Amino acid sequence: MPFLAEEHIDIPMTDLLSWMFDEQKYDADKPIYVDAAEPTRSFSSNQARCVIRKLCDGFKSIGLKEGDCVCMLSFNDIYYSMAFLGILSFGGIFAGVNPSHTPYELTHAFRTAEIKALIVEPELLPNALKAAAQAGIPQTHIFVYDHHTPVSQPWNKSDVRDKELGRRNHWSGLKSWRYPMSHGQTDWVRWDNQLQSKSTTAARLFSSGTTGLPKAVEMTHHNFIAQHTMVLEHNPRDYEIIRLLCTPMFHVSNVPRAHTSPLRSGLRTHIMWRFELQSWLQNIERFGITEANMVPPMELIKVRGFQVAPAELEGVLLSHPKISDAAVIGVSAGGASRASETSASLIAMAGEEGSEMPRAYIVLKQGSQLGEKDVQAYMKEKLAGYKQLVGGVRFIDSIPQNASGKILKKDLRDIARKEISARL
Repeated sequence: MPFLAEEHIDIPMTDLLSWMFDEQKYDADKPIYVDAAEPTRSFSSNQARCVIRKLCDGFKSIGLKEGDCVCMLSFNDIYYSMAFLGILSFGGIFAGVNPSHTPYELTHAFRTAEIKALIVEPELLPNALKAAAQAGIPQTHIFVYDHHTPVSQPWNKSDVRDKELGRRNHWSGLKSWRYPMSHGQTDWVRWDNQLQSKSTTAARLFSSGTTGLPKAVEMTHHNFIAQHTMVLEHNPRDYEIIRLLCTPMFHVSNVPRAHTSPLRSGLRTHIMWRFELQSWLQNIERFGITEANMVPPMELIKVRGFQVAPAELEGVLLSHPKISDAAVIGVSAGGASRASETSASLIAMAGEEGSEMPRAYIVLKQGSQLGEKDVQAYMKEKLAGYKQLVGGVRFIDSIPQNASGKILKKDLRDIARKEISARL
């Protein structure tokens, strides 16, 4: 039998920008986006409206048209959302990619999302230019995201970049992203139509690529409006929302809370360049943060039919007074440690069953000394036999992490594979 919804939520059918700006119920001059590292850098709704209208006029003037996709390649900054909304203003489609991508990965992303123009942080230009050449993106459509220069500072011809990047690459006459803001102002593309709201793509956001190379997932104006309406307006919070964003602003999990909700509802949002634990904790107290998003734990290790959560083992390891950081992965029986007869028998059993063995990568606190046997003894006191670190313990200087603080287990698996290959 069908199960019908108990209530219906009315979702506005306007374009995203009109929905965000036309019915604001807060002071349009109050800071909405605040730089967590430099709180005097902030951006209000009125400032955002002005920049968006300038970008709308500028993007049209260089030949971009409705349906064209513009890609951001940058770390977090308070201006990131201005670029996002500026792209939507002329009827364009936003795409964002990971700053750590190689030229090969960027080329795939540019081609998949059918990118027509780029906004790139200066430090990321070498890889971006290589990929743009492969994807057929002209340099006239590549703009330098020099966000350290205030957007209030007008662009002029002396801002054309021709500095050396590394030993071989050059900015080759690229213009600042402030160049499109130098033409004038034009209002954004507007509508109040259900069909247009549900069919007009606002963003192409990349999947994680668990079944191959990442795919570009399309989200419409209606998708973003519906998500905000259901999450924040249908059942309003009973507290003031003050957010801290540290996870990447290109990521699908962050795009709505970073680029649309703050200006719609006047939510003060503090932006961190990237995740760093100590700063993140300090900022929560410093700014009175009431909401912060975090990266969930990803993977499971299968040990002889049992499922072992790396996060559980990592939590136990981090409770040791001499351990500063830790990450646990699963390794094949061939790569496991053979420190004892017991572990040797478990490894043999795992090999027959095709399962994995947990291995820990550990960072010690400064001045501390700890051996593998000490760690194994500590874990034996705390956890069941199938959760033991039969795959071994490795001591390293730091745990590899991405911009949001998520442990890069792939990098650790690559290290493990190299160790196994070296032994063979």
